[in-house]
Amino acid sequence: MVEVLIEEGRGQRVTLMTSAASSASDAKVRLETLSVFYGDRKFVQDISLNFKENRVTAMMGPSGCGKTTVLKTINRMIDLVPSARTEGSVFVDEDNVLDSSFDVTLLRRRVGMVFQKPNPFPNSIYDNVAFGPRIHGTKEKKVLDQIVEDSLKGAGLYNEVKDSLSKQASALSGGQQQRLCIARAIAVRPEVLLLDEPTSALDPSGSLKVEQLMTELKKDYTLVLVTHNMQQAARVADFTAFLYEGKLVEYGETGQVFENPKEELTERYITGKFG
Repeated sequence: MVEVLIEEGRGQRVTLMTSAASSASDAKVRLETLSVFYGDRKFVQDISLNFKENRVTAMMGPSGCGKTTVLKTINRMIDLVPSARTEGSVFVDEDNVLDSSFDVTLLRRRVGMVFQKPNPFPNSIYDNVAFGPRIHGTKEKKVLDQIVEDSLKGAGLYNEVKDSLSKQASALSGGQQQRLCIARAIAVRPEVLLLDEPTSALDPSGSLKVEQLMTELKKDYTLVLVTHNMQQAARVADFTAFLYEGKLVEYGETGQVFENPKEELTERYITGKFG
């Protein structure tokens, strides 16, 4: 690891991690000196970070530190922002998905995303889950039926909705809608699931179900979680990265980051001294 010391606020020295803190051999997704610009502003600054396969990695930090921008860059949703441009690389396995020749449709099949606010489509529960497979060419009803069932089971929702699949998705509770969005994301069998504050709009009961679901999902998927809820990161994440002002300050096993942070800035954030 290469360390660079910068001055942070009132002369405090902070060690920034400029190379990945974990071995690339077990990484499903690798960021290599990733920078993201909005216009002339360098919003994400030279981040190198590995997301381990079949693990939950949480990214935490104050609002505006670049967490969601990193997520959007991994599956190229950043392309939809006219003023944005990227430097560096994002690898999914051995594919640099930021290469201009890389098929974005294929990428978004491999890397699904669930947003902060549940966003079910304005149609039935069944059609929400079947949407992706249909777009990718699956037409046979028997096959679609099985995909819908398997995906709803994978999202921990099937037993609650199995007798009302024709019901409008908007009639579900907020927590159920979020799990439906997860079912919709996994229906195309992605390899990676990006979760952007997936419980911030849910009540405690709905949040608990989604957290329990993350623990189950990592058996089959690599999960990257953006959260402002430090307790949630401590509960569900295997690894945690702390970002501040577009920079990666610290990364490590979640227990180490919370119980014995290496950086003073991390300790100040965790103990509520800023953020």
